[in-house]
Amino acid sequence: FNKLTAGRLDTRPEGDALDSLLQRAARLTSPAQPPQQPQPPAPVEQPPPPSTAVGSDDIETNGFVIPELPAGQLLHLNILDTWGDPHYVGLTGLEFFSSAGDPVRIIDISADPADINVLPEYDSDPRVVANLIDGVNRTFDEVHMWLCPFTPGRGHHVYVTFAEPVQLAIMRVWNYNKSRVHSSRGAKLIDVALDGIRIFYGEIARGNDETILFTEDDAILERVWHNDLSLQDLETEPDTAPMTHRPRTRDSDEQRQKRLAELDIVPVPGSSKSSAAASDRPVTSAAAAAAPKMYAVQGQQLTLNLVDTWSDPHYIGLTGLELVDSTGQSVPIRPDQLSAEPRDMRVVPGCEADERTLDKLVNGVNSTTDDVNMWLVPFTKGDDHTITVTLDRPAQLLTLRLWNYNKSPEDSYRGVKVMHIQLDGRYLSPELGLLIRKAPGHNYYNFVQEIALADLIRQPSATAIPVTVGNDDYQQAGSLPCGFVYQLNLLNTHGDLYYIGLTELQLFDETGRPIQLSGEAISCGAGRGGFVAAHPESINCLDGVENDVRTPDKL
Repeated sequence: FNKLTAGRLDTRPEGDALDSLLQRAARLTSPAQPPQQPQPPAPVEQPPPPSTAVGSDDIETNGFVIPELPAGQLLHLNILDTWGDPHYVGLTGLEFFSSAGDPVRIIDISADPADINVLPEYDSDPRVVANLIDGVNRTFDEVHMWLCPFTPGRGHHVYVTFAEPVQLAIMRVWNYNKSRVHSSRGAKLIDVALDGIRIFYGEIARGNDETILFTEDDAILERVWHNDLSLQDLETEPDTAPMTHRPRTRDSDEQRQKRLAELDIVPVPGSSKSSAAASDRPVTSAAAAAAPKMYAVQGQQLTLNLVDTWSDPHYIGLTGLELVDSTGQSVPIRPDQLSAEPRDMRVVPGCEADERTLDKLVNGVNSTTDDVNMWLVPFTKGDDHTITVTLDRPAQLLTLRLWNYNKSPEDSYRGVKVMHIQLDGRYLSPELGLLIRKAPGHNYYNFVQEIALADLIRQPSATAIPVTVGNDDYQQAGSLPCGFVYQLNLLNTHGDLYYIGLTELQLFDETGRPIQLSGEAISCGAGRGGFVAAHPESINCLDGVENDVRTPDKL
């Protein structure tokens, strides 16, 4: 039992990690109180205890200790904080086991707020409090969860009535677990009382189940194990026999045709991709996001002013740049159409033969770590470092593509971080400048950044440098990560020795809206989402494998 659950029980008055946290909180909230006598905050809006205190011997006045086998019939769970969501809080399930090892029978459950149907925009949402005892706990399906509005500083109560008074041995709280993103709606800090006497106060796990033990008696825990289906499901693991060669992962054409014939299915010509017109059933907006409309601007002379690096104090550089016209074609740029100030590293004494010259920006070698194909100049904080592209005639320009300085992970800090863009003397970039993505320092994928020039005028706030977030606002947002490149390192499989894969990848912004991702680096545009890349890219890198469709763009 102890190997399968992370139970929490403490019958000692001091020395527990929770005690040290409570002591710290007490010192911050009650400076006049002696530090050796911490007192956790009283349960928010908890009903007054009855005149007869059941189990009062187990609760000390100088510090809270989880009691052993508390007894009672009415359990009150108060949620005081979430894992970051400022608007909603919820749970997936509740389980209780008595000292006899049996599941505790529940005759009533209620909540305050009852659920999100108390909000005017909801009236029949299925995430009601009765779902907490429906027995479906190991799930991502939110119809088996409970959700209610969250108000910071107030209580969010769940009341559970047992069929009869019981001695409680185990309480398991299944936190809100719709998805990794939505797990921030789960309860973080809870206060639990049984017949008005506090039996638990502390944080519970995010997006998972938290098992709280009220006994260390092996006999009781053994009896619970025989009745705890959640633990028994975890005990068995499939055996995997090692293989001496890498197996194939897809059928041959003959095998596929045989399988289709057995199922009485024949391929439909021209139907390799689903089409909304092939069926009368409309496609939902989530499955058929409209392609963003792109706009072009007309101009002849483009000036880039590079004002800051990614922290290198001495040099600033780029690997490549490209202009795309309204037809989606690259605009040819000759080296004689480029000028820069400073021009290149050759202006530095002793570097007269340096190969990182201005013409390398348009030589077409962009996804590289070879600095011979890059441009670099001395950097002085506060000065202008400009690149000017002068076309032969005005053109309708759609996007600017940039490849930042990419010699190595360390030297990528020489890349451009902030720059201003002018077209024919008119500023396109926001007042504080445009934030440019740092290069990865390797060439495992095309690290191009595509900037839609017209969007800089139409939607300046979408491309501006974000204002630094204060500590209070950062915590209010749930400590949400903020960055350009999110890297997932896949470390292990569920048993396969040769292949690892994913079906889908979704990212959501701070408002909960999905971020549009593309399989092509040059198709996402500025402020339009991002792209997905992988290394190794797919199993097409193996000898004898080609044209396999399981590529990163499918994510």
